[in-house]
Amino acid sequence: MPLMRRHKFMLVVLGLYWPAIFVATHIPISGDFVQKAGMSDKTMHFLAYLALVSIAWFAVSPFEKVNWKKSKVWIILAAIVWYGAFDEWLQKFVGRQPEMLDFFADISAAFTALVILTFLTFWPAVLTLTTFFIFSITCLTRPNIAFMNEYTNSAFYFLSYAFFTLVWIQSSERIWNIKKSQAKWFISSIGIPAAAMTAMTLISLAFGKDFWLLNIITAASAIIAATATSYIITKIVNKKQ
Repeated sequence: MPLMRRHKFMLVVLGLYWPAIFVATHIPISGDFVQKAGMSDKTMHFLAYLALVSIAWFAVSPFEKVNWKKSKVWIILAAIVWYGAFDEWLQKFVGRQPEMLDFFADISAAFTALVILTFLTFWPAVLTLTTFFIFSITCLTRPNIAFMNEYTNSAFYFLSYAFFTLVWIQSSERIWNIKKSQAKWFISSIGIPAAAMTAMTLISLAFGKDFWLLNIITAASAIIAATATSYIITKIVNKKQ
């Protein structure tokens, strides 16, 4: 059943993501690293917990919006509050400084995620969160420093815009029921992600970031590759049915 597939998938994602951010928050790093990244550590905490709470909700209730009258919302929120406090407390044992502001950033992210999920179902929510993450990382950091070298920087641009394109395709097909055999499907699948990429680039330039032509080429390649892959997979599946 689709419910079971999505439910199991999100549980796997949660099982991988939660330990990953636990390890990340307990690796000793210098304040110089955060400064060079060009992003506040509070913003990093916010993004990490925004994703954590969203994934946790989808793992528990992958097809429903948040209903504040149901206990599972408050159970997730309570679990995140306790985990955030425990996470900060543990950091003093690995040479990092626990900060109350980091904890507040975690809780703010938890509430923000649940509010977003109050109004949006799975695919629109994933699209919104993906857009927000790409915006934050491309506009609020210095990508060439935050990602250390041009290879990891290019990998970020390719993977993020490929993922954005695939999520957009899933969302648009459910909203407008556009078939892959129609020309407007290709226009939508390539045009909207390309427009988002252009907007992100212009905003990043307005924020004083450097313009890298390689980033544009990489992102455009990802959009085309994701669209072609989605089209080919659908055709193969349809032939087998």
